[in-house]
Order: sequence, then structure tokens, then C-alpha cells
Amino acid sequence: MKYYTSQIAKIVGVHPNTVRLYEKLNLISNVPRNKKGYRLFSDRHIDEMKFTRIIMPGPYPVDKSIVLKMIDWHIKQDYEKALSYAYEYHNDVIQEKSKTNKSLELLNKWKRNLVGDNSIIAFTRKEVSNISKIPIETIRTWERAGIVSSTKKSNRNIYSVYEYEKIMIIYILRKAGFSLQSIYEFFNNTHYKIPSDFFKEIYKDEETICQTNEWIKFLDKHIDKSKEIIKELKNKICNPPL
Repeated sequence: MKYYTSQIAKIVGVHPNTVRLYEKLNLISNVPRNKKGYRLFSDRHIDEMKFTRIIMPGPYPVDKSIVLKMIDWHIKQDYEKALSYAYEYHNDVIQEKSKTNKSLELLNKWKRNLVGDNSIIAFTRKEVSNISKIPIETIRTWERAGIVSSTKKSNRNIYSVYEYEKIMIIYILRKAGFSLQSIYEFFNNTHYKIPSDFFKEIYKDEETICQTNEWIKFLDKHIDKSKEIIKELKNKICNPPL
């Protein structure tokens, strides 16, 4: 059966302009036109749009390219390949949630003045990146901003437990909306004698707590979306559409 733009929009539950946008962004397969130039959609396009609507639009907590590759392989009807990207997306969001929980755990320790010591936890930037799950380039940027530091030894960047914990706390502060400049001012303000003073200032505004909670809800939402997509793709592998 063939459908015009307005018809498929009504079936999927979107504005006709959204249908045109999906076609423009290659989020659905090629749409033929009749002699008058009208788009003629099929049941396949309905299936593609419904699938894409599960995860679109963003923003996304992890690399958007994974989502686009998953959609692309779904369009090509290679559901096994699409499923592999769905699992990658799911695992990445789970890792982000784990990283968030670890950051909050450390933040609460710092609020009680339980701060890591200067013992070595990593001998290179790559090692501290692997431990924290924070990208190397992000850590390098924070170092340039003066909010993370390491000790140079034999051309290596050596990181202490204290600096690792700081990296994790900076991560959650960034998710709560703090700029690098404000974080720099917090960490370098000699007015704060102990970490609890630092966090009293940060958490004096309820909005900070709300933004952190919203980030966790955002991650949970995408975990649920990834589960729905995995279920959908598994069903298509077992029962391929005609």
C-alpha cells in the first residue's frame, strides 16, 4: 500500500514536516515519487519511522554516531548489525550511569571531608582515563584549565588518588551545569579550608541538586529506550518483516 506525506504523518503521529526531515536526513529509505512529484511512502517507511521515533530526537548521553549507525543498518534491514549497535549504545549508557553513581559516591565522601590521599593511582593519562572512564582529551582539557594536575616523572603524568577523585567530581559538576571557570574558582579559592566548605557553597542552590537528579533521570530514560530497541530488533531477527 502507498501513502502520501500527510497520511504517513498521521499514521506515525508526527507533523508532515517531520516526515520530510527524516527523508532529508536519510533516517528512512529512499522515497519514490509519482509522475506529479508527490512522495509515495510504503509500509516499510512506516516501520522505519516508528523504529527511529523510539530513539529520536536527541540529545544523547553518549556518542550520537552509534545511534545513527544503528538506524542506518535498520534501514538496510540488517537487523543483526543494528542490534550490535543497540547493545553498544545500551552498554555505553549503563557505563555512564555507573560513572555518575561513582562520582556521586565520591562527592558525598568529600562533603564529609573524606578525601583521597596523594598515593599514586595511575602512571599515565591513559591509565587514569581507563580508571575514571573519562576521555583522555577531556582530562587534558581540564589540566589546561588548571583544575586537574599531575606530577611529571620520566615524561609520565602521574596521578594521585586525590586527583582521580577530583576528576570524577568535576565530571558530575559539569553534568550539573557548572562551567570550567566556576569549578576552577571553587578549587582554587583559599577561603575553603576543608572540602565540606567547598560543597556547602556548591549546594547552597537547590538547582544544582535538581540538575544532577535530572541527569540521572535522563540516563534512566535512555536505558529504557535502549532496552525497547533491543527487544524490537530481536523480534525482527526472529520474525523478519515481509
